[in-house]
Amino acid sequence: MHIQEQWDWTPDDESENGHLFEEWLQQETLSLVRPERGDILHGIIVQISPTEILVDVGAKRDGYVPASDVERLPKKVRENLAEGQEVPVIVTRVYEDTGDIELSIAQALQQQDWLRAKELLASKEITEVEVTGYNRGGLTVLFGQIRGFVPLSHVANMPRNIPPEERLRRMSELVGAHIPVCVIEVDRSRRRLILSHREAEERLREQRKDELLNTLEEGQTITGRVRGFAHFGVFVDLGGVDGLIHRTELSWEPVEDPRAILEPGQEIEVKVIKVDREKRRIGLSLKRMQPDPWRERISRYSVGDIVPAVITNITHFGAFARLESGIEGLIHISELGLAPDQSPEEKLQPGDLVNVQILEIDHERHRTSLSMRRAPQWEVEEEAEAEGEEEVLPASEGEETAEVAVLPEQAESTEDRDTSDAHQRVSALNAMSTETDAPMEQEEHNDVTGAEGGKA
Repeated sequence: MHIQEQWDWTPDDESENGHLFEEWLQQETLSLVRPERGDILHGIIVQISPTEILVDVGAKRDGYVPASDVERLPKKVRENLAEGQEVPVIVTRVYEDTGDIELSIAQALQQQDWLRAKELLASKEITEVEVTGYNRGGLTVLFGQIRGFVPLSHVANMPRNIPPEERLRRMSELVGAHIPVCVIEVDRSRRRLILSHREAEERLREQRKDELLNTLEEGQTITGRVRGFAHFGVFVDLGGVDGLIHRTELSWEPVEDPRAILEPGQEIEVKVIKVDREKRRIGLSLKRMQPDPWRERISRYSVGDIVPAVITNITHFGAFARLESGIEGLIHISELGLAPDQSPEEKLQPGDLVNVQILEIDHERHRTSLSMRRAPQWEVEEEAEAEGEEEVLPASEGEETAEVAVLPEQAESTEDRDTSDAHQRVSALNAMSTETDAPMEQEEHNDVTGAEGGKA
């Protein structure tokens, strides 16, 4: 009676408590996991021993990972395993008689890697892998716990025309390196994972190009490295993005072969002269890093000057004439002073020395307009005729004609001497014109005076 009063127990309480216990037991049973072979679960490491790892996966009993499976894990993964850590596992076997659950961390990680590879294949995202080896066909890499392969045709910076030995040497230098790749083929049943290093580099290059295009401005100076040559110019690597130096922007002097002034891999400073964000092109200039010699030379001339020039080229619309090295101008056909039905070729030949008047100087486009018909030509023509009339005396009998050797320096300076002589002739022409005008004026004055005296 004393116990009954203390616990206040009744038969109805026994029935109610039993019912609550059954409900609790049922809920606990439903909450327990009933793993089956092939299930991928996440568990908590309970204990680590030399023979196995116990993992709580939410079942009646803890599952275990055998030591043989742990040995299959990379060294870094094994070293980082710790009690209380959450790890992915896959159920490899369930023992019905004992209830033991065998698990595998290595297979679970591989399964996750295959799923991730399929996701990357669909999204076309770029990931990074470690190069573990190579052969004549390409590179072997480690994609998580899966061994992947990069075919030789998908290895970046690997030209096809290089010798096989050079290919192997370049691939050997990549072993141990981490390279960007994108997934191009996944076949889980055949355990086939194909990756592309070249495609990933191209995508990264485009991304860097977008970033650079958004920050570059015309007139900006930037450092790059010579990457390749073409007949129309030089490609410069600006840090993963290529810009082009057109052949006309390499030097202020004409350039026939870009390789004559630049070398592969050479580091240079260039000026940005054009940024086309729509066409994704970057134009560069090397010559604009130096002063413009044309402006310095043309500063010695003014519009209206009469100067000598050497004809360098003849076209259907006129002729080009050189005032001095690096300074050429156009004599339009209307300024040649041609006779009716006369063509430029009938009046002029390349190498002819003429007098021209400067009509216009375009400093921005480096162009000069010249005229022959507005400049006197008689002195040049008379001297040319006089030179043609000189007699050449024959060698005396028994005398050998001496061959005159012309040094290259003398040959190169011939045109300059001709131009200098012509400058002197033009100066003399101007002086003669001034001296001739004075007597003529005096004579006219005398005539007028005499006439007035006769009238008187």
